[in-house]
Amino acid sequence: MKKEVAPAVLRNTPRPGPQGRSPMDHRIIREGARDETLRTVLREALNRYRNELLPDEERMQLQDRIKRLQRRLQLR
Repeated sequence: MKKEVAPAVLRNTPRPGPQGRSPMDHRIIREGARDETLRTVLREALNRYRNELLPDEERMQLQDRIKRLQRRLQLR
């Protein structure tokens, strides 16, 4: 049996908001993913700096990049 509802009740019923995460959660997840990407880049740069023979100029540029990444990730 189908229950009938007055039209006024249907119009005044609040519509459900967005389900799931809030916009703040999405921002935190995005920042976390970005930080994880930067950490991966930093790990690869450190590995290259420690293990590869590089010309002096390229080595200094890589060292500068490592320092910038560490500052950005607040590791230094």
